[in-house]
Amino acid sequence: MPIATLQYDLSEPDEAQYASIAFQSVDWVITIVEYDGWLRDAIKHNPDGWSDSQLKAIEAAREILIGIMQDSNLTTDVLP
Repeated sequence: MPIATLQYDLSEPDEAQYASIAFQSVDWVITIVEYDGWLRDAIKHNPDGWSDSQLKAIEAAREILIGIMQDSNLTTDVLP
């Protein structure tokens, strides 16, 4: 079975920052997935009764989010 190990020298400020980023990466993925889901549900179901112009703004925000993720070669498909 392939294994990947990340190793950081936490006494070095830059490496400590990179370690913090790595440790929080799953939290970031979950946050983005939840936000995308909220945007998708708001567009599809409009539970708060937003106006057409508000829904168009939400659609535009979701398209921008998806575009940024695609530009960075990120996908929400990484979660089970």
